[in-house]
Amino acid sequence: MHISKALVEINKLIAESELEYHYNRKAQLHTLHIYGALSAIPSLKNSKLPNKNFINPKVRNRLIGLTKLFNATVTAPVTFKPKQLVFCLVMLGKKCRVRDTDNALASIKDWLEPPTKRNRNKSRGWGIGLVNDDAYVHGICLRQKDFGYNDSVTSIYLLPFEDLLLPLENLIGEITQR
Repeated sequence: MHISKALVEINKLIAESELEYHYNRKAQLHTLHIYGALSAIPSLKNSKLPNKNFINPKVRNRLIGLTKLFNATVTAPVTFKPKQLVFCLVMLGKKCRVRDTDNALASIKDWLEPPTKRNRNKSRGWGIGLVNDDAYVHGICLRQKDFGYNDSVTSIYLLPFEDLLLPLENLIGEITQR
């Protein structure tokens, strides 16, 4: 039986990683904590190899590993409604070497979609389907160490955008009153 190098690499990444998932139904808050090798979120943006029209296999393997780890950990995730605006906060751990945090956010947004894009029937091999379309996901990506937090973990927080509107309006009101 022949096991591909990619499968060996994916299984190694999964074995060296752990994922915790929590869903707070009242707050509609999804929390994911990723530890170990897969906490280093790859940059999907500009990841095609020079003169090739496909994604760098190492990046693809990490996204597939994240998907398999999520699917092994979470049996029945609660998904967001179609076209629902979602806020995503990503707090990167120290293993993440992505220089531009926007690239890490773009990778996470793409990973949150289903494995099969709705406009194509071909599966990409990764994707967890918490959102239908990453066009409705808006967020910010920061580094844990910049806030003095535990940087051995990458954390992802997702909640409906409308739940942030009142706190944001209050914050803006306070700032403009100063």
